[in-house]
Amino acid sequence: MDIPFSRIPHQSPLFLKYLDSSPEALRFYQRAPDIESILAVTAELNGSLYPRREVAALLRRQNESFGASSETLARIAELEKPDCVAVVTGQQVGLFTGPLYTIYKAITAVRLSEELIRRGVNAVPIFWMDTEDHDLPEVTRRTLLNPDSSIETVDYGRSLFGDAMPPFPVGSITIPAPVRQVLADYLERLPETEEKPELRSLLESACRAGLTLAQSFARLLTQVLRKQGLILFDPHAAEAKSLMTGVFRKALVDGESIRSSLIDRSKELEASGFSAQVSIPEHSTLLFFFDDGQRRALEKRGEGFGLKNSDRTFTISELMEM
Repeated sequence: MDIPFSRIPHQSPLFLKYLDSSPEALRFYQRAPDIESILAVTAELNGSLYPRREVAALLRRQNESFGASSETLARIAELEKPDCVAVVTGQQVGLFTGPLYTIYKAITAVRLSEELIRRGVNAVPIFWMDTEDHDLPEVTRRTLLNPDSSIETVDYGRSLFGDAMPPFPVGSITIPAPVRQVLADYLERLPETEEKPELRSLLESACRAGLTLAQSFARLLTQVLRKQGLILFDPHAAEAKSLMTGVFRKALVDGESIRSSLIDRSKELEASGFSAQVSIPEHSTLLFFFDDGQRRALEKRGEGFGLKNSDRTFTISELMEM
């Protein structure tokens, strides 16, 4: 049975109208959300230039470390070809893969890439793991459907880390020893099914002390969709940052005009009866800066820049050099 998004609580009115291809929503988007629009985009992207070889090499190293299947490695090889496009989705890494929609997002990317291939387009599915978010309480919180069909939200943060939650990007945080007790409690809450022993083995293998949350998430998702050719990407890698130099430079140089455009678009949305989609604080930029392992927002300060809740400052030349 298909459940329309309109029946799911807390959906954005803009999102729902976009799904319905409503004109008042489509004016804020380049294309409608249908396969014909996606096919048109793939035609425009065909042969587009970017460092394919370097990207593929990075993805190959990462996915091999996650225990990727031969199907995934074959899809990475396809990405090196100039006619290949990527269907990209993503989600913050979470304990035991996080919310159920994380899996649905991954499956959607796989199914969409398969449909494009069926229509003659060389496509691969890529899952962008948001390993740099620092909302650890969100990562360690799980909502479960109990055997009696009641819904319960369990926060495992205190059980894992006590009162001292690490202030680092979630993907880089190492899973501590209490994960064994947490996993036992989690499994106890799940219904007894024929698949539960296999699930237990999978979780015990991928969610163990000593791995980072990023490694755990990647290994688990790799195993769940082992034969689907899903490619995982961890943006926290230094090699990934070097490939993004041009984007970082543009965000610095054109930061004021980009921020002004975001503010104007928020006003247009509100004038059309929708809510602003992003918060744009005064002096904000589009960038974060890693300072001693902590992720801090980069702010505009006069002619230079500074880190939020810090006295540390930079000139634009220093940041461009970095």
